[in-house]
Formats: sequence, C-alpha cells, structure tokens
Amino acid sequence: MLAAQRKDENGTQKQKRVAFRNILLASDYSASANLAMPYAAGMARSFGAKLYAMHVQEPINYSLPPDTWQSVELTREMEQKFLVEAIQRDFPEVTPHVLHGEGVVWRAIEAAIRKHEIDLVVVGTRGRAGIGKALLGSVAEEILRHAPCPVLTVGPQACHEAGRRGRMASILLATDFGAASLAAAPIAVSLAEEYQARLTFLHVKEKRGAGQMEMPCDAA
Repeated sequence: MLAAQRKDENGTQKQKRVAFRNILLASDYSASANLAMPYAAGMARSFGAKLYAMHVQEPINYSLPPDTWQSVELTREMEQKFLVEAIQRDFPEVTPHVLHGEGVVWRAIEAAIRKHEIDLVVVGTRGRAGIGKALLGSVAEEILRHAPCPVLTVGPQACHEAGRRGRMASILLATDFGAASLAAAPIAVSLAEEYQARLTFLHVKEKRGAGQMEMPCDAA
C-alpha cells in the first residue's frame, strides 16, 4: 500500500504522505509514448525515484532473411537511444534504467513491477476505441485494470510543455465515493502537496427523470 496510517501525538489517525520510489515508463516508442515520457521523468525527479523505461517486443523470427530481423533490431536500438537521450536532455537529474521484455506486453510488465518493486506505472494512450485501439490503447487499459500499483495514463491531448516542466498546477479528483476513489484520494492529495497544486474534488450526480424521488443523504 502506498498510503499508510500513522498516529499523531494525540493518537489520532493521520494519512501518511504517498511517496514513489520506483517508476516504470511503459513505451512502444510511439508519439503517444513520447508524450508520457516527461510526466514519468518529471515525477521521478520530484520524488527522487528511480525511473525504469521498458519496451516489450514481439519475439524476433530468426527464420526470416537476416536483413529483415537485423533491420528490426537496429530500429529498436535507435528508438531506445533516442528515448534515453530525450530523458537525459530534458531531465539531467534523472538516469533511466532500460528494461527489455519479450512476448505478451502485460505479462512482461507485471514481472517487471514485481521484480523492481514498481509503485507507479506511466503509460501513454492513443485514446481510440473498438477496432481502432492501438498497442498503448488496449495495453494501457489492461495495465490499468490489473496493475497492483497506481497507473498514470497520458492521453494524446496532454500538454507536452507542461510535461517537460515536470510540474502539476491543478489536479482534479473525480470521485463516486467508492473503494477505488478512496484509494485514489491520498495519492491526489500527496501529488497536490508535492507540487503545491490546486486540488479539486468532483462528484457527478446521476440526473433523475421527472417523477423520480431522491432519498435524502441522511436517510436510513
């Protein structure tokens, strides 16, 4: 658990501030993944965390002509180099640790989460639906549903410059007061404290039709 309880001098339970120690950036080297990079690196810098950059590739078919799979390997090496150089250029305080995976993306990421004690995963998403879902659309959803730690998804409309600054000025916590919302609240509060950001809580009530009664909040 990232959020723990502690007692003050009067014995009152207080929420302990969340801290990230190991952050994993899941990348397929796409434009969407590049948008997520500065957010991951910025948070690593702010929290003094280790940053792991991971790319999961499909197994190479060595039965194909050498020129084919050698070209694939060379392209991946160049993309990895560009990612590392971008992090070091924009965030010189952060040294990324490169991880390699092969096979099913979620399985490889799950193994990395456990091995490196990852407490935050950052992933980009193209924001498409249905058949149009791309790798970091469907995969991001799978990570979000199954990861044992918080997941930060960065959409295609995210501000690149804001990410490069590695700062958050305003945070919105959308809540339905359920278990997931309660788990997200201390993380939102901790981020707001870390960045001295404005924190807004939003609860959207279901719109009721004519003739439908709404029970008062204090009803039994």
